Amino acid sequence: MKEITPDLPLIANPALTPQQAHAQASDMLRCTLAATYEYGESMSGRSRHLMFAVLHQLEGINAMIDRSLAVE
Repeated sequence: MKEITPDLPLIANPALTPQQAHAQASDMLRCTLAATYEYGESMSGRSRHLMFAVLHQLEGINAMIDRSLAVE
């Protein structure tokens, strides 16, 4: 049986400031939102509903990151 080993976690560049890391995370989420929306539009039925549920969660995460950037 093939043994499954987990991937190593993504490690951010330690030279990034917290503000730069927040901005990068926000940019990455915006790209993910766009891709998820485009992909969801091409689907139908249950798959489409599930994709838009993911989109909704990503929008919430993006809003929280944007809010954290506004405070700093």
